[in-house]
Amino acid sequence: APISTAALYTGVDNKTAIQWYEFCREVCSGKMLRDKAPLGGPGHEVEIDESLLFKRKSHVGRIDHQTWVVGCYDTTVKKGFLQRVPGRSAETLEAVIIENVLPGTKLGYIHRTINHSTNFVDPETGACTNHIEAYWSRIERRLKYVTGSSGDIKWSRVDESMYREMYGFTAKKNFQNFYTFLEHTAVVYPS
Repeated sequence: APISTAALYTGVDNKTAIQWYEFCREVCSGKMLRDKAPLGGPGHEVEIDESLLFKRKSHVGRIDHQTWVVGCYDTTVKKGFLQRVPGRSAETLEAVIIENVLPGTKLGYIHRTINHSTNFVDPETGACTNHIEAYWSRIERRLKYVTGSSGDIKWSRVDESMYREMYGFTAKKNFQNFYTFLEHTAVVYPS
């Protein structure tokens, strides 16, 4: 819910609501760090893509820095992640793959390429990047809602979006989502 709505329903001011939202995002980040496991393995395909996350639209607006992000998505288990990187050099991408993708995985970035101007699926190999692009789209859709026109965003919002994807949070399961989130809070902040 928008911050002003949450503040109104809970009887707190906007600043307090913002602090609670940030606390919840800390839980999301903490839980994902605890559950981090490499993707892929024999028989799995992981699609990999890189993107400039915070770029100006039509070259309008000031950006203090640009953030390159590598996305990986396991098409077998339907899980993915995004990771900030200093650039998109071969060395950087290789380091992300070695750290996050198990040996024996078929990679959708290095071994096969897609020319979107001619085909969305390679007719010879069946290679495509549909899964990673759909994953990016779902994450970006959530981010577009919160960034507004400035494009300014904290990485904690990206973590929140990945968390929602990773644990299957949907509007249809609000009670289950809340219960799961409370369990995760207890894991991240044990008493």
